[in-house]
This record gives sequence, structure tokens and C-alpha cells, in this order.
Amino acid sequence: MSVSVGGTVSMRQRQLNRNRRTRASGAILLVAALLCSLLPLLSTAPPAAAATNANCSTADEGSGRYASTLCWFDFSGYDPAQAMSAEGQDVSVALPGGSTLTFILKASGGQVRGDSFPTYSAAYLGNGSYTGVGGRPALYQTGNSTTSDLVLSRIALTTAGGERSTAFSLVGADAESTDANESIAWNSSDPLYSLTAEAGGAGIGNACARGYSGLGTRTVTCSGAGSARKTGTAIVASQAPDTFSQRMVGGGRQAVAFGVLLSRIELDKEVGSRFTGDAFEVAISDEAGNRLFDASTGPTGTSATTGQQTVLTTDRGATFRFSERATSGTLDRYDETWSCTRNGQDDPTLPSGREVGPAADVHLGIGDFVSCTITNTAKPTSLLLQKRSGDPDDVNVNGLPDVGDLVRYTFDVTNTGDLPVEAITVDDPKIGTVTCPAGTLELGETVTCTADELYTVTAEDQADGSVDNTATASGTTEGTEDPVTSNESSTTTPLTAAEPAIALTKIATPHDEASFVVDQEIAYSFVVTNTGNVPLDDVTVDEAAFSGTGDLSAIDCPGTRLEPDRSMTCTATYTLTQGDIDATRVTNTAQATGRPVGGGDPVSADDSAEIPGVADPLIGLEKSVEPETARAAGETVEYTFHVINQGNITLTDPQVTETAFTGTGEAPTVSCPAGPLPPGAAVDCTALYTLTQDDVDAGVVDNAATATATPSAGDPPVSEESTARVTIPETNTGITILKSADTSTYTEIGQTVTYTFEVTNTGNRSLDDVVVEDTQFTGSGELADVVCPARTLGGGASMSCSATYEITQADLDAGTVYNAATASGTPTGATDPISTAPSDVTITAEQQAAISLVKTADPTQASQGDQIQYVFRVTNTGNVTLADPRIDETEFSGTGELSDVSCPTGPLAPGASVDCTGSYTVTAADRTAEIVENTAVATARPPVGVDPPRSNESSASVRILNPAIALEKAADRTGLSVDDTITYTFKVTNTGNVPLQDVTVAETRFTGSGALSAVDCPETTASLAPGDVVNCTATYRVTQDDVDAGSIDNTAVASGAPSSGDPVESDPSAVRITEAPVAGLSLLKTADLQRVTRPGQVITYSFVLTNTGSVTLTNPTVQEQEFSGRGVLSPVTCPADVRLLPGESITCTATYEVVAADLTGGPLTNVATGTAVDPHDDPETSPPSREDVTTERDGDLANTGFDAGTLTMAAAALVLLGLLLTALPRLWRRVLSVALR
Repeated sequence: MSVSVGGTVSMRQRQLNRNRRTRASGAILLVAALLCSLLPLLSTAPPAAAATNANCSTADEGSGRYASTLCWFDFSGYDPAQAMSAEGQDVSVALPGGSTLTFILKASGGQVRGDSFPTYSAAYLGNGSYTGVGGRPALYQTGNSTTSDLVLSRIALTTAGGERSTAFSLVGADAESTDANESIAWNSSDPLYSLTAEAGGAGIGNACARGYSGLGTRTVTCSGAGSARKTGTAIVASQAPDTFSQRMVGGGRQAVAFGVLLSRIELDKEVGSRFTGDAFEVAISDEAGNRLFDASTGPTGTSATTGQQTVLTTDRGATFRFSERATSGTLDRYDETWSCTRNGQDDPTLPSGREVGPAADVHLGIGDFVSCTITNTAKPTSLLLQKRSGDPDDVNVNGLPDVGDLVRYTFDVTNTGDLPVEAITVDDPKIGTVTCPAGTLELGETVTCTADELYTVTAEDQADGSVDNTATASGTTEGTEDPVTSNESSTTTPLTAAEPAIALTKIATPHDEASFVVDQEIAYSFVVTNTGNVPLDDVTVDEAAFSGTGDLSAIDCPGTRLEPDRSMTCTATYTLTQGDIDATRVTNTAQATGRPVGGGDPVSADDSAEIPGVADPLIGLEKSVEPETARAAGETVEYTFHVINQGNITLTDPQVTETAFTGTGEAPTVSCPAGPLPPGAAVDCTALYTLTQDDVDAGVVDNAATATATPSAGDPPVSEESTARVTIPETNTGITILKSADTSTYTEIGQTVTYTFEVTNTGNRSLDDVVVEDTQFTGSGELADVVCPARTLGGGASMSCSATYEITQADLDAGTVYNAATASGTPTGATDPISTAPSDVTITAEQQAAISLVKTADPTQASQGDQIQYVFRVTNTGNVTLADPRIDETEFSGTGELSDVSCPTGPLAPGASVDCTGSYTVTAADRTAEIVENTAVATARPPVGVDPPRSNESSASVRILNPAIALEKAADRTGLSVDDTITYTFKVTNTGNVPLQDVTVAETRFTGSGALSAVDCPETTASLAPGDVVNCTATYRVTQDDVDAGSIDNTAVASGAPSSGDPVESDPSAVRITEAPVAGLSLLKTADLQRVTRPGQVITYSFVLTNTGSVTLTNPTVQEQEFSGRGVLSPVTCPADVRLLPGESITCTATYEVVAADLTGGPLTNVATGTAVDPHDDPETSPPSREDVTTERDGDLANTGFDAGTLTMAAAALVLLGLLLTALPRLWRRVLSVALR
């Protein structure tokens, strides 16, 4: 057989093609085998991590421009492992209003953790602005000098209705402070703008001192400089970006925060006043008219609010309709006032004032918070009432408006309000029912109402003087039951009370004295006048009294009725009798009476008339005396007065009156017999008188008198004057004097010596101008004038005159005082005086020389360096003058030099004092002795012949002050335990030598975290004597923070004030109480399932962390140490922001979904430990806790797929087949090659 080259090539080509197909088939089988082998693995691959659910929160209202609309993300669920993985951490943020914002958070570079605002004490966010944000809005670097990148991607906002929206702005902020060598850079897929200010503008302060660049672009950088406290911070935003990142370059540590800028609206209703039952509703609708939010006041509420509602807007904003309506009643009855703010500020584009109406459109920009209030105030309603009264009808026809008359009333009611009023009524309690026209009273209209009956004037009205009446009108606002009440309107109808009155005038003719004779006829007239204001009926005149002894005729009147102001005259007659003449007068009294027309009591008036008579009484007197001549004072003379009745009527009780009497003694008393004295009859009256010295001096006594008596009528008569004289002849005259003193010696200045001068008149006539004169006096002082009891001395009489003299110092020094005097006087009637020979007396001094000394020091208490002033008071205690006082120091204990003592020069009178002075400066050595003593005596020079005096010794002590105080502090506890009460004792001791006042204890340092009580000291601290001790106390209750700190330090000082000088203070005294902090943490792990049997079962693990130590632990977390499950265990979630006090526990949780690979029949083992941070930032880790969950093979389950073992064996066979098919072409080539050869 031959084979051509071409055939050979064709065969090889075909073989090669077959080989290719074989290799391809083998490859396919190999791939299929590999897929089969991977199926079991793929069927148990772990699921993707679930999204982290988060919230956001806004800041305190008013703490930032966007405090109400900027919602900060809470990163309490931040997971560093997820965030720094390739996939990142899937985050879902629930926004106010039901929207959800999702994003992927990726972190790289330096580690960060979630933290709260403020991130540290000087951070601006949380301190200067945007305060009160909840949770952990900041991502804070955990190490210094690192660079951290945080990227948010796949950012999407889904509304509550499930729709995607771009109506938001994503926000990034510097949450710490950017200092020197630090910066933050923001990058966004959309341009960035500033929410604080442009670079250098207000609101950012010194936050980005080296630059704030890139605003308006996709990259903005804030670079810091210095480390000064920041006065602002950088906040940027981007409209609905897809990606948003923040890079922190820290010199120390940096922090950033993310948030979303939303919009909020709010509509409030205020009811200033309302009509009963009216209710209001406010509502907010969108541009399509869909009602979004509403609120109602109800019929009694005064306010309603939609509350702050979060809405979404585009970057251009959106328009909402704010409206109100009346759900009961009508808005026409109200004034509506709008007031709105945008982000807390007034905005002229927003509705404002009373002209808006019930609805308005409000434009809301993204990030805006617009709040409006509609205030409804009921329109005013009012009525004006004008009441009118008519003239009274005179019912009793007395011409007066008074009781019983009738009055008509009408009422004009005007609508002066802003709303119609209906059902008008008038309330007038005094007059009863008032009828008003029916219907509605429109604005400005007036209606007249009328009283149904006339009003009858009452006695009470008459007593008041007028009819006073007040009424009010009322109605209801149209369409409501709310009353409208008018003003009170009053009328006054004056009343005139009936005042009946009558007057009477009575006249007698004739009525002169000359006509008062027997048988004279007297005509009487009675003028009656109506002086009231009503007519009088039944007018009469009657006699009320008549003194005549005869008969008066009847009274005749012309009528019985009198009109007001009218008069009539009635008449009567009478004839005088002898008895009337004897009585010397006739009197007559009458009474007029009338009855008022219209009723009332009768009225009356009286009047009298008198006719006088004449009487002529006369009296005479004759006077005599016995004896007519006398010799001396003391003799008695008798006067006789002969009285005669010389008139025509009988006199009684005759009396004699002395009209002139020259006697100087008591005038004589005249005695007359009692009884009547008929005309022509006489009686003798008598009187006695004793002569006086003045009478004797005068030589005569003259007496004149008159007589009188009481007549039966007329004035008492007086007689002519009658006189009598007594004569006394003159005898010889003379005078003597005897002088004496009340003491023979004197001892002191000012001692009074009384001189007595006994003067005697030896004649019988008085001596006038009697005087005593000193003719010689040796005293150095002024002798007082001689005082005599009288200037005249009667005959034979004596008197004692006196003069006083006060002893002077010169008299004491001289030793004696001599005095001589004479007396003189002028006889009555003479011109030349007579005088006596001199009479004298001498008194002698008892001289004494003596001196005293009183020494004082100022101050009495002194300190080192103080100057003590000594005063030596020298007093002349004798009775003679001393000169040149001198001080001699006898003892001085001071260690320094005492100055010379200086005394004034000159005389020192008895009783006088002079002050000598010296000084001394306290030395340091004096403080040891604590006292400086000084003793001295005084001397002086006496008059000649008297021994020099020497004073007593006088001492002065000065206490040297050394104030001091000490404090010893103690506590009754040596360790710290929460809620234990520590009692601090402060032992205060006065270690000085002077009392201390106002002793106090002051705490100067206290490290306890709680409040230390005030220091309580007993009342004895008001004054603490030297060496005394007082104990003060204070208490303190130990807190957990104190136990966490490990110790409490307490330092105090005591102070007190001496009576002079500066207060003193003790050395500080301190007490420290320590307690070694013990940190302990335990973990108890449990699972809610003890056995699992199928894939998909979810096990919930609980981790109970308990603080078993004595100090507070923070940031508790759980770390998985060992887990045998083949699937993915969820992160352990613990409560955020936990402070775990001793004994307290928290529970953390994690979940695990069982996979098929776990069902081996063996246990699912989970081992974990807990960690927390103690007060010193040291971690404390619990012992491991293990929890095993039993698994079972689930062989009885229905086969719903490939058996993993079968798939594995099939895959192995396929691999072998694939390898064989792949190797066969190579084997075939080798066989063919051998055959061809």
C-alpha cells in the first residue's frame, strides 16, 4: 500500500482535529467536574453582612442656623472591621418623616471610633453650637498623628412611600478642632458649599486659620494653624451626591461628623378669644393639594399645632399651603393674625399681619425650618345704652315732684361693636319689665325700648332726694349664644320733699312804761305766715301763756287756709290791773297751728309780747368811828353804818360797801341785820379794824362807804358816800446792827460763808430805805450784796439781813478773811437817814497741801513695734495752789528705752489736773514677758510755809499681744465605700494669748466629686479664749466617682480675729482617705437554642456583662475568641454610651444562622470574653465564657437537591474522564508515529 504525501497530511490534519475535539471535550468535562466539586462549597458560602441600622438626631433649637433641620448620623453602630473591609459597612439611617438614607461606609488609614458631641472640652460642636445632639455623631481618631479616610458611596434616599428622592443635602463637619499641621479635606461627586460661612466670614471664626478653600467645587479643604480655642467650625454640604468623603490629617487627633440636611415645617394655632363652641383647624398641604398635616383646637382649646414635621424638597425648594378653617362657627367673627419665622428669624417673604386671610403659600428651601402661628381673636361686640326719664305726674296735686308721683322711662340701645347683635333686652331692676323691638341690631343702628309701666315715687326715693335709676342693655352676638352687655346708664329725677312750716308774730299796743298804768287797754295783734312750700288748712291761734291778773278776750282770725308765703292777722284785747303794776310787767305767749295739704303732721309756731312797768327804789347812809384817836399799831377801832330806805318799794338784804379805805391792813368786814326794810325804815351795820404799822406811819386812817339793798323790781339802789377818820400821833426813832458769820474756819475753794446782820428799829415810826453796807473786806473774791427781807422796818421791829461769800484759792493761800459793816435807814416823813457804828467778824483758813497721780497707757494691748503712749495725770487734791509738777519713775519692766516725761509748767490749782506724757516702743524681748509694767510718783511745789506733797504710786500695764491659732483635721474613715458617710473633725485651738472672735474653718481643697456639707461649729466659736479648743465637723457621702478616683483629699485652715490687729490663720491641715480601686468584669454567655437540626435556624446569643469590681467601667464590648460554626456570626451589639456601675449588668446580643455544614452531630462551640475600660483608661477583660449548642444530622429531611457526597464522587469520575480524554490524543500520536515508521 502506498500513501501519498498529500494523503498523509490530510490524515494528520483530520487526526489533529479529532485531538482538538477530544481535548475540548476533556476540558469541558474537567470544568464540569470542578463545578460539581464546588457546588457543596457554594451551597454553604456565608451570606453578605446585614446593613447596620442607625438613626440621626438634631441639635437643641436655636443652637445653630440649621439646628432643627440638620440631622446628624449616629455612629454608635460603627464596626471598624466591616468599615475597613473591602466591602465596607452597609449603613441604613432612619430619617425623621419615615425616609431612609443608605450608603456604604469605608474607612482606611488611622483607626476611628464613634464618639459623642463634644469630642473634647474645647471642641466647638457640642459646646459653642449644635448642642444636645444624641448618640455618637462623631468619628474620632483613636491615635495621634494619623491620617484617616472615610468614604460614603452608593448614597441613596428612599421616601416613606418607597420612592427614590434627591431632595436632600449630605453634610460633613469638623467635629473636633483643626490645629497646626492638621487639615480636613471633603470630596463629593457634586459641588460643595459652606453651611457656616465663606473663608474669613462670620460663623467659622478661627476654625480654618490657614485656609478654607475650594467652596463651590467638588473638593474643599480646611487647614489649621495654632492651638487657640476655636470660635467656629467648618461645615460643608453637597446636594444629593453619589459619593462623599472626608480625609482627616491629624497632628493630634481629629474627628468628623456626617449628617443630612432636611427641611421642616410647623403650623400653630392660637385662640386669643372666642365665641362659645367655635372650633378651628389648621392644615398644611403640598403643591398638589394633598393634605399632609393638620391639628384642631376643638371647642374649648386655646391652641393647636401640627408639630415640627420633616418634609423633602428639591434643591430649589418647594411650596406648601398653610391654611385654617372653622370646624364650628365661622371665621367671619374673628380677626386673623399671622406670624412666621424662617430658621428662627423674621422673613419678609413669609405671611405676616392681619391682611393674609385664612390661607397662604409658603416657600420652603432645603434645610429651612419655617414655623407659622395663626392667632384668632374674636371681633369686639358692644352696646351703648342711653336711658331717659320724663317729668313726674303730680298725683297728690301738691305742686311738688314727690312721693306717689309717676315717672315714665325710655331706653335707646345702639350697636357700637363690629358684629350684629340680636335678642335685645333691657334690665332695669327698679322699674320692672322693659319691652324692646324684636330683630337684629346691625352695626351702628339704634332701637328704643320702653318701660311697660310708669314708676311710682316711693318714700325711700323721697328720703334720697331723687329717683336714681340704673339700667343695662344686653343681647347675643348673631349666630351665637354669647351675651353682649352694654354700659350702665343712669337717670336722676330730682324730688322736692313737702316741707310745711308756719310763723307767728305777736304785737302789743301800747307797750311803753308811761302807759303801764291801771285800766290801760292793751290791743294784741297776731300775724300768721305760711313759710313752707305746701298750703295749710285749719289755721288757728291759741294763747299758750299769759301773766296778767285780769281776763284776756278771745282771739279773732279772718280765715282758716293759708297758701305758701301768704299771711293773715288775728286780734285780742286786755285791760291792766293793780296786780300787773305791782308785778311791773305783763307777758303773753301764743301759738299758731296749720294742717299741710296732701297729708302730714300739723305745723305750729310760738311768739311772745311783754308790756313793762316802772319802780323807784332809794336808800341813804350815815357812817361813824370809835375811838377817833389811837397811839400804836395793833389797836382796834369800831365803825357804825346807819342805813335808811328812802324809796317807794320794799327793800331786802341791806349791804354796806367800802368805797375808800386808807388803812394798810385787811379792810373791815361789815355786818348788817337780815330781813325786809320798808320805805322810811332804818338799820345799823358795824365793822372792826386793827391798826397796822403803815397806818401809824401814815398818821391817819380814812374810811368811805355806800349802802344798797334788793328791791322787788328794778335795779338795786345805791346811797351817797359817807366817811370817818382815825388819827395816830408820832414818837422818837433809832437803829442798831449786830454782824456774825456761820463758820469760824474755811478749808476749800468754793466753800460758802454766810454773814448775818441783825438790824433793829428802836423807835415807833417805820424806817425807810434800810440798808447794810460792808465797810471793810479782805477776801480776794467778790462778796455778794447784802440781802435784807425788806427795805422798811416798822417801829420796834427787827430783821436779819445776809450776804454770802465763796472762798477763793487766794483766801486759802492768805489764811484769814476780815469783814466789817454798818446799817442805816430814813424815818418815815424825814429826809435825813440815821446809821449805826461798824460791826465786824474774822474767819481763819485750814491749809492742806496734797497731790495724786493716775497713770494710763494707750493702747493697753500692743504688738512688737507698736508705740505705747503714757499719760501721767497729776491732780492737786489739797486746798492750796501748787506749782511745777514733776514725775519720778519708780519701776519700769520694759527692755527698751522709755522716753523722758514732759509736764506743763505753771501753777496747779486745787482740784485741777495736768497731763504729763511719755512714750515707749515695744521690743521683741517684751513679747517673752507678755506684759510691760510702769510705776511712778508725782511731786509739786506748795506755797511758802507748807510741806511739799508726794503722790501715791500709780502703775500702768500693757499686755503684749501674740495671737495664734492651730487646726488639726481628722476623718472617721480610712477607706472608701459608696454611700458611706465620712465625718470630718476639725480641732481648733487658740494657741495665742488673746481671745479670738468669729473663729471659722474654711475648706481650701476638696477632691470629692459630691457636695461636702458646710462646716458646723458650735456657738463657742464666736469667742475662743487662749488655750481653749473647739471641735467643728463636716460630713460627706462617698460617691462612685470617689471610689473610681481611689482617694479623697481634704485640706482646711482655721482663722480667727483678735480684738485688734489683723485676723490670724492656721497652717493648712489635710486628710487623705484612700481606697485601692478594684476593677472586675464577668461574662455569662447563653444561647436561646440548645439544639439545632436544620440549616436556616437562627441562634440568638446573649452576653451578660457584670461589673464585679468596685469602680465604674465604660465602653463595655464583647470579643469572640472561638467559634466553630461554618457560617458568619453577626457582630455583637451592646447598648451604647453605658457607664457600668459596680454590681450593674448589661446584655449584648449576636445572632447566627445555621448552615448545613454545621450539622455534623458535634457541638457548635462559641467562646467569648468581655472588655471594659476602668476610670484610669485601662482595659479590664473578663474570663472566657463558653456556650455549646448541640447539632444533629437531619437524615429524615426530604432530598431536595444533590447529595454532597454523590456530587463529590461524580466530580472525581468526571475529572478522571477528562484527564483520560485529554491524554488520548497524545497517546494516539505516539502509536501513529510508530506505525508510520
